Amino acid sequence: MITGIVKDVDLHNYSFTANDFYANGNVVKESNIGLYSASEGPVYLLKNTRLYNCNKSVNFPTFYPDKTTAELSKCPGVCGSVAVAIMLECYDDYYALPTGYSFVDSTVKASNPYYPDIYGIELVKQVVPYIEPSANGSFLLDSGVRSYLSDRNINGGVALGVLAVYQQTKYAIGSDGSGWPVIVGNTKHYCVAIGYQDVTQKQIYVNNGYGDKEWYNANTIVSTWTMVVNGTK
Repeated sequence: MITGIVKDVDLHNYSFTANDFYANGNVVKESNIGLYSASEGPVYLLKNTRLYNCNKSVNFPTFYPDKTTAELSKCPGVCGSVAVAIMLECYDDYYALPTGYSFVDSTVKASNPYYPDIYGIELVKQVVPYIEPSANGSFLLDSGVRSYLSDRNINGGVALGVLAVYQQTKYAIGSDGSGWPVIVGNTKHYCVAIGYQDVTQKQIYVNNGYGDKEWYNANTIVSTWTMVVNGTK
């Protein structure tokens, strides 16, 4: 879990939708041991995360201008890039880097009331060449984030969680919600965890990449990825 100086920001919600997704099927599944034990939460992340409308097939020609229509028709989606973009904007809003460094270009942080999805599309367009350059899935999550940050003279990346999904999410977000979001993935989709609860069963609250927030059962999630920032070059 990352600690750092928290910046004062104006919070804005951006309402979008998305579909067409892809993720790998890695690592850890959460058991339902203690299903009816004492309840916990819900705990919600205090930091705001934005919603996107940039994972739709209609946007693929924007992300892959050199691909043919036939090639784009086989693209499973860009949910890895969407999840990374959500993480990057959150860190850009709240994590205080030294002057002159940023996680996101200021030019892609401007929203337009007539085209409210423009921020997500422009940011994801920057991320896609690092995470999903071949339009065949989110296979470069860790190395892609490291390369993206390195090109911005930032040392960092995303690390695969070593704890079970629920525990890793709880550790990252914190018992009071003051921590950071994490990327979570099942066998079909990457999204961003922004809360957790153990009431009737262990559940993760997610910014789902479809322009909405919802609860996922923790035992349907197979991996977590935590943003790691070691500093600037």
